Amino acid sequence: MRRLLLPFLLISMMVGGGCSQPVGHGLWNLKVGGKARLIAEPGEAEVKLTDLATPAAGRRSSRKAPAQPKIETTTVAAGTTGVVLAVDGDDARFQIADGPHAGSIHWVECKRLEPIAD
Repeated sequence: MRRLLLPFLLISMMVGGGCSQPVGHGLWNLKVGGKARLIAEPGEAEVKLTDLATPAAGRRSSRKAPAQPKIETTTVAAGTTGVVLAVDGDDARFQIADGPHAGSIHWVECKRLEPIAD
């Protein structure tokens, strides 16, 4: 009985959660290196991307308590395309390929990405 249960548990763990599972109203089959398009919330025309700012290089650290990380917000048009660089749980590292933010890299919720067939 235990021998039959172990493969079932392993398969269900591999299938459950993350960016490649059916959740809500869609099925996301994001693949690293694959193309994807940003999709907005219903009724919205833009997608708001929020990232932590990278610290400035060469700055000496002060002896004070560390400051809270700065948060940068970028707004891009829905339908903006790019490449999936990595997938981590419910988020994907996404490099924008077109528009004024081409080349920038952001963490994006998987539900905000729709795979594009090659």
